[in-house]
Amino acid sequence: MNRNFEIFEEDPAELPEPEPAIGLDANRIRAATLERRALLRARAWGKATVIAGVVTAVALIIKVVQLLDTNPNDLRGYILLPGVFLAWRLIVRSRRRVVELNRSIERSQLADPDTEPDFSSLSDGSQVVDQLRLLTERRPPDA
Repeated sequence: MNRNFEIFEEDPAELPEPEPAIGLDANRIRAATLERRALLRARAWGKATVIAGVVTAVALIIKVVQLLDTNPNDLRGYILLPGVFLAWRLIVRSRRRVVELNRSIERSQLADPDTEPDFSSLSDGSQVVDQLRLLTERRPPDA
């Protein structure tokens, strides 16, 4: 124990080499999980935007057709045409973004492990009675 708070310098040659990172550590798993959730959330919002754009474009087209069918000189029908164009642009851009996010999600998938996992050491609950029996047998009798 170092009660005088002395600083001991260790020779770097004597220090053990750090072990290489095998598999995933907790931080990488957490980061991968958060990234995947963010990608899935962004993709869901992108799909919702595509659907909203389609609904808006169809509603505007119906409104333009109704206005121009009754009176071809009505300016309100022509004023709504840029709205149809903007809704179409929204659909195209959102669809491209959804496709990009799908590709990112596919790339972020972890590769399957080379070997099957060994679950033999895990308890499925059927061993609880045996474990309790072993504990009671090991416990010294009360005096």
